[in-house]
Amino acid sequence: MPHETKEADTVSSKTENDVKESDNGFGMNNSKISEDYSALKYEIWYQTSHKGAATAAAFSDNGQFFATGSADSTLKLVSIERLKSPSERGTYDEKPVIRALYDHRDVVNQVTFHSNGLVLASCSDDQSIKLFDLSLAQGKRSFRFIQDNSPIKSISFHPSGEYLASGTASGKVVLYDIKSLSGVTPNFGPSDRISGIINSVKFSKDGKLLGVGSSNGDLKIVDGITGGVVLDLQQTGVDSSSKAKNQVHSIEFTRNSKYVLTSTTSNSPLNPSAGNVLNSGSVYQTQLWDTNSGKVVQTYNFPFSSKPGMTNVSTGKSVSCFNFDENLVLAIDPFSDSICCWDSRTGRQLNQYGGFSDPINYLCASPTDKSFITCR
Repeated sequence: MPHETKEADTVSSKTENDVKESDNGFGMNNSKISEDYSALKYEIWYQTSHKGAATAAAFSDNGQFFATGSADSTLKLVSIERLKSPSERGTYDEKPVIRALYDHRDVVNQVTFHSNGLVLASCSDDQSIKLFDLSLAQGKRSFRFIQDNSPIKSISFHPSGEYLASGTASGKVVLYDIKSLSGVTPNFGPSDRISGIINSVKFSKDGKLLGVGSSNGDLKIVDGITGGVVLDLQQTGVDSSSKAKNQVHSIEFTRNSKYVLTSTTSNSPLNPSAGNVLNSGSVYQTQLWDTNSGKVVQTYNFPFSSKPGMTNVSTGKSVSCFNFDENLVLAIDPFSDSICCWDSRTGRQLNQYGGFSDPINYLCASPTDKSFITCR
């Protein structure tokens, strides 16, 4: 039986002058940001296909490569340089997909690059983490691996590259030493224990903080050195009776670590006028939290709409991220299977891109330019 082809889309803006990246991260003050970005238009630049649904993607820190993972257990490594037009990239016969990787036995849940750009890590429902050496010319199998006893849902490299955090379907967080591959589990206190599936683990850019989010609404900020919980965001911002109804799908820190962006799904009806999207009992929220006070400082409201012929029913999830200069917040809109774009400071929606035929499974943005990837 032929396999249905699923795709990972690289989407790029067509404006000529990219905004310069600032070391100040989210702290910079640019009053013209809404005007500058409101005219920004995106179009699909490149598509690569897997036999199964594309489920994960990541850019390298230098923005020169990206990798995708699939439900068919495969990965692909793509060169950004080779996506350019023939006149720009030199050799016409060079294909963008540098390598396909084949060492998993089940769906790939997340991929991430080491800070040196030479190692790609992936995690899977096959209960393993694979490390691929990208410096090898022909290597298609991992050169090292970590085996757990539960499906591994999320991974994140420490910025130093010396450690790797993982989150499992059994609710376990493990910090691995990359040299020895030995792992330790943070010793959370009774009130800080995490329940449910760990959907997202993410180090801050300076490595001092680790965000952890679960399917039961746990959303914690952990000290990246001691492993102790320093902040429980859901406990601070959400009534305890509704905490377990909020499933955390994604976590991303600002460059200065002062804020953290999250996307969650709730199965309890909330008021759409309060900045939430109601659809057959599901509410999607994308919010920005202050990592010092634990308070929500901005909510990014989805348009309350759906694709033609639909009645606001969605079974998807929302994943969010910052663009490369943190002036924009991008998030999956499960209703319209598109990407919503907001001014990160004001929360004003600037545009919406896509309206794809398939649900979007994952989203990530380039760290060096305006392009982003969708997986479906």
